[in-house]
Amino acid sequence: TADSSQLAFFISLFRSSSSLRCHEKMLFFLLYQFMLSFLVVRAELTCEEKGFVKEELKCSTCVKMSTFISDQELLDDCNSCCTDDIEPVRKYNSAILEICK
Repeated sequence: TADSSQLAFFISLFRSSSSLRCHEKMLFFLLYQFMLSFLVVRAELTCEEKGFVKEELKCSTCVKMSTFISDQELLDDCNSCCTDDIEPVRKYNSAILEICK
């Protein structure tokens, strides 16, 4: 991928080049980290740009939508932006068992 090849480039740059001083290497590293964090934030924005609210979109909604919509790209976007449906487990402090004759 592009990220791994860029990381490999920076690692090889740091190891092979003795002309770079320590502070220059640190500056390159910080710049690289900034670029990565920008890309992560940009990836998070794409769901909103596509019209999905990632925090509220449940994957079961995408499954239901697939019965009505045949646009595979839209369904893929929906599935990439949804969160799993997790039903809360109900716990009770006690129970009464009644047996009828």
